[in-house]
Amino acid sequence: MTRSDRELARRFKEEADEFWFRDVRFDDALKQKVRDRIGKERAAGARSMRVRKTALGALALASAAALLLVIVPQVSPDRQPASTVILSGAGGPGPSPAGGAGDVLVMEGATTPAPFAGGMPSEGPAVREGVSWTPLSAEEAAEAFGPGLAMPGWLPDGFSLRQIGAFGEREGEVFAVTLMYMSEDRTFWLTLRKAGRPEFFPAWQTVDINGAVGYLNAAPPAGGMPAPAEAGTDGAPPGAPPTEAQGTVPASAPEAPAAPWPAAELHWFAGGVQYELQGAITGEEAVKIARSIPLATEEN
Repeated sequence: MTRSDRELARRFKEEADEFWFRDVRFDDALKQKVRDRIGKERAAGARSMRVRKTALGALALASAAALLLVIVPQVSPDRQPASTVILSGAGGPGPSPAGGAGDVLVMEGATTPAPFAGGMPSEGPAVREGVSWTPLSAEEAAEAFGPGLAMPGWLPDGFSLRQIGAFGEREGEVFAVTLMYMSEDRTFWLTLRKAGRPEFFPAWQTVDINGAVGYLNAAPPAGGMPAPAEAGTDGAPPGAPPTEAQGTVPASAPEAPAAPWPAAELHWFAGGVQYELQGAITGEEAVKIARSIPLATEEN
């Protein structure tokens, strides 16, 4: 376009603007209409962005869930996970071990254990809604959680802390923290959750965790032998209910399917904190890790 063409275009635009808008008066009513239109466009853009974030978050959660199915063997086919995080989305709720930062989630503090012969399954705490977020460090997680959050003093060879996840009513607040530890070929999770009362698993083996009653369910790797069982805290044989559950019929835990790694799940309660340890570790390792964690106290 030559200079003369650009000049003609400019003059044409000026004359067209004068012709079409010379009678327009930008009064208060028109100003308000413009503001309303801008507000609607911004709201539509924000909704579009939220939908896109939700879709990306759901994809990431699905990938994480698939990875967990490959890495972690199932301890018991009749046992549901003790802690479940559910992402509510357009496609309906779906279980996931963790949500993306800022995702709106629903957490079940504990699901009801599967029934067993003569057992008395315990009821878990009420469902809680909130958001998941990722603390930058263990110190930040401890500060948000408050007194009672403690780290293991002992880990099996090769394990180190790889990721921290937090769950609370809003970002920066915490009522549950999950610490993920990994080695070259194994993974386990430690979850600490504020709770008003302990959870009971009468069909599981009872062990002593620094004076607290622990409930252990462990399976050896394929071709391996189970670790030696410990006596319960009340002197009862392994698998018998603790003193609090007298009158129930002892029942052995269901056999776990063969897996290339050991698998264990251990629960205990102290000082208003419910502890959960699970992953590709032996029962002996689970107990040793648990005993290395300073227990929360009521004074905390």
